[in-house]
Amino acid sequence: MIKKAISIIAILSLSVTPALTQSDSSNGYSVQHFTDENGLPQNSVNDLLFDNDGYLWLASQVGLVCFNGNSFKLYYPNDKPVMESNVRLLGKNDKGSLYFQTDDHNLYCYPRNNRQYVAPVITPSEAMKRPWLLNGRKQLFDFSPFLNNTKNAAGAAQRQKIFRYLFANNRNFYAVDSARLYYTLNDSLFYYDGSQLSAVARLPGGKEQCLLLDKKFFVLHQDSVLAVYADGRQLTGLSLIGGDLGRELALVKKGGDSYRLYSCGRTTHLLAGRRLYRLTAAGDAGLNAAFLVDLSFIPNISAVEYNAGLDLLLVATHTEGFYFLRKNRFLRSGWPPALRQKMDRHLFGPLALFKGRKILTDKFIFTPEGQLIPIKDAVAIWQRALYADRKDRVWAAWYDRPRRLDSAMDLVSEPPALDATIVDYKEDAEGRLYCLTESSLWQLQGDSFRRVFTVPRLTSRDVNESFAWVGAHRWWIAGTSGLLEYDEERNESRAIPEFTGMHVRAIHPFKDGNILVGTYGQGYFYFYHNRWVRMPLDKNGFLVTAHCFLEDRSGNIWIPCNKGLFKVPRADMDAWCEGSNKGLYYYYYGRQDGLQTNEFNGGFNSAGVITPGDFVALSSMKGMVCFFADSLATDFPHGAIDMRHVETDGTILENGDTIRLKAGYNSLLVEISCPYLGNPNNLYLQYEVDGLRDEWKPVPADGIITLNRLQAGRYTLRVRKVNGFGKNNYQYREWELIIPPYFYKTTWFMLPLALAVIILLFLLIRLRLKLVEKKKEIGVKAEKLQSAVVSREKLISLVIHDLRSPLRFLTLLAGDLHDNQSSLSAEEIRDRTYWVKKGAQDIYNFSEDFLLWVTSQTDQFSISKQQFAVRPLLQEIFDFFIEQVQQKGNSISYEAAEDLSIYSDPHMLLTIIRNLVDNANKYTSHGTIKITARIEGPSVLISVADTGKGMSPQQVAAFLGDDSLDNLKSGSQLGHKFIFDLTQRLNGTLSVKSVEQKGTTVDLRLPY
Repeated sequence: MIKKAISIIAILSLSVTPALTQSDSSNGYSVQHFTDENGLPQNSVNDLLFDNDGYLWLASQVGLVCFNGNSFKLYYPNDKPVMESNVRLLGKNDKGSLYFQTDDHNLYCYPRNNRQYVAPVITPSEAMKRPWLLNGRKQLFDFSPFLNNTKNAAGAAQRQKIFRYLFANNRNFYAVDSARLYYTLNDSLFYYDGSQLSAVARLPGGKEQCLLLDKKFFVLHQDSVLAVYADGRQLTGLSLIGGDLGRELALVKKGGDSYRLYSCGRTTHLLAGRRLYRLTAAGDAGLNAAFLVDLSFIPNISAVEYNAGLDLLLVATHTEGFYFLRKNRFLRSGWPPALRQKMDRHLFGPLALFKGRKILTDKFIFTPEGQLIPIKDAVAIWQRALYADRKDRVWAAWYDRPRRLDSAMDLVSEPPALDATIVDYKEDAEGRLYCLTESSLWQLQGDSFRRVFTVPRLTSRDVNESFAWVGAHRWWIAGTSGLLEYDEERNESRAIPEFTGMHVRAIHPFKDGNILVGTYGQGYFYFYHNRWVRMPLDKNGFLVTAHCFLEDRSGNIWIPCNKGLFKVPRADMDAWCEGSNKGLYYYYYGRQDGLQTNEFNGGFNSAGVITPGDFVALSSMKGMVCFFADSLATDFPHGAIDMRHVETDGTILENGDTIRLKAGYNSLLVEISCPYLGNPNNLYLQYEVDGLRDEWKPVPADGIITLNRLQAGRYTLRVRKVNGFGKNNYQYREWELIIPPYFYKTTWFMLPLALAVIILLFLLIRLRLKLVEKKKEIGVKAEKLQSAVVSREKLISLVIHDLRSPLRFLTLLAGDLHDNQSSLSAEEIRDRTYWVKKGAQDIYNFSEDFLLWVTSQTDQFSISKQQFAVRPLLQEIFDFFIEQVQQKGNSISYEAAEDLSIYSDPHMLLTIIRNLVDNANKYTSHGTIKITARIEGPSVLISVADTGKGMSPQQVAAFLGDDSLDNLKSGSQLGHKFIFDLTQRLNGTLSVKSVEQKGTTVDLRLPY
């Protein structure tokens, strides 16, 4: 567990981008140095080797290190303590499998599964069973035929002895191919041809070194070839190594006069003193040494490797890590020192191309061949404009003063000063010369310039930067606040809205009418087929500032900026604008490629020029940068996409095309790798997760993609790499991610669970419905209760209010009767006692009716229906009211058949009729009241008719209205409520016919 924890920490700590350091470029190389300060696990590197996939492997004292150009990964033998594995040798077999050997002679094979711990394939105790040996030239040789193809025991014993010697001294054999080899033993050279073993020659026994080149075996001593052998036979004797070595022996001796060979595959380097040479065959039996670089700045060299595809030289050391050496792609070799000095000092200033060959500056003139032409009268100030017109006149400026020069940059004439500092010159289609100042546009007429147009600006600080003729009398003028179009024929101008508020610097029209426009801080734009397209930036956003645009003969666009130099085919730009190219790939050049600085200069016209022969000159903060566009190499990333490390929740997983995770995992870390030792800014890696979101995102700089807590399901992690220029030039790699659901989310669990849930839901729904129904019932009852409380409160108020008057009347009448009984006559006493009786009887009847009505409002109230005769009921009503009716001068009568009967509640029916008769008597004076009952259809019709005051239609409507208690405002309305509610209880209906001042008839219909 501790071992695993340390390994995880080691992986994470080593996944860093190495820093770049720039060495002296006098050797013609740019240098990149890797140490433990920028990611290398340990500074002692014993050997270097590229595998077939493009990864660089390092043999170090702490283990086997793999480098993909961006980060390091450390591998350990699993039979040794972590960080204590001194790897000495590296090699490959014919199939490209990587082998390495530690200082205890254990041999390991990297299994290509990205597991961090590697098991040995051969140990010293197993050497005779699997007799594979790795030599110092990175060759793996199988000695099985050598040991087994013998005729007798003595021969077998001899060969076993030789094998044990070579096992302990494995730098002493040289494999010609998979069957043949040379080896040295006891100062003698031997040859094995795949069957026979033979002695070839005695060696001097000094400091000779040996190498195999084109299947020839060379024995060297310092600068000489002692002998050359082929197929075990000597071809030639002593000869000197030809080429640069013989001419530079004095320099070699200054470096120590030591000689050491470094071989890998078909390439052999000779370190003579501190100078490195590459050895190649010369004729049938000779060697040539070509000088590469003076390595005096690199101490304790342990190994040298060369990658021909990248033209990359690698040097390992025992104490200082390792170095990359790349040929300086911007080196001005062969140019005179005076020109190189002037160019190194020329940081600012415009450039102009004269007759397609000479490059003019405001300080000197030079040619692509390295010719320097001094200027006699160089202006000691920084100029912003320099232009060679079609008549071979050169135009410069001194602040606001135009200056006409000849081809030698000598002053010819100086027209009058203009209104502001001059920033640019251009010609229109007819060759007319125009001049742009910070404020206005001018045209040359005769020997002076005439103002054509003053550019409107938002503030006094806004100035013009450059301009260009775009056809049809139109000029585009770039400035610090935008881009403006001026039509000279119409004398009209308009601001181009896409550039409002932008600092526009560069305008580059193409012959086909399309135009590139560069800004300072807002990227660059392409006017493509009469529409504006904002072009995508590079992956780092360096192209947010574009100083100028140069097109070479191959159709490539070169763009210098504040962060380096970019190259992109115009065809790719067109395809992106048309939508047929999904992305736009820019190739980047920076300090790693030999530039002294990444910061190019702009702000003047022109910041760069290109000749018809594709020679490019640019201004930078460390002098001028020059190169031929067609010879500047491009190292596109061709390595395969690989998954270098997979880890979930702290557990390292086995690599494969399918990654299976645990249900409910938290964190998934996937390290994506693509071997690329070129400039990392040219490696474009993107990824998407199919099934999660369809969006391509850049792979982080450390290569680690984090996918946390994905839902259960199948996903496809898709990674793509831009291979280089061209439409949709991608390489893809996919991995399937399988995330199982929790057991309780599987089908076998979900089906019975779903059934149980359905049953439970059914029961819950039933219960819920009952609860809802009960809740509604309770709600209704609560509402009724609340309404009843309110109604009863109002009812009590009405009852008390209506009882106060009769009670007060009885109180006054009884008091008067009591106080004056002695003085009252018998008639008066009889009259007063009648009213006392009537008032008490009214109150009693009201209380009876009220009690009946209140009881009928409860749920417990029951109607006691029975069959009874109607006439006796009407007789009872008659007897009850006869005296009251007569008291008001009215008469009362009733009419009903003797056999008329009804099935109803007699008490409730009596109450209804009594209230109707009481109302009739109340509103009738000196009139008649008639009660009739008869059968009418399926009902019994009981009518109460009077000849009293009658009712208006409104009063009739109010009488028949089913008002709630909340709307009752008087006792009379309460009486109506009694009648109406009790009638409904008996399933009866009421109707009223009334004429004002003539009387009213109320019809009561009840079921028969």
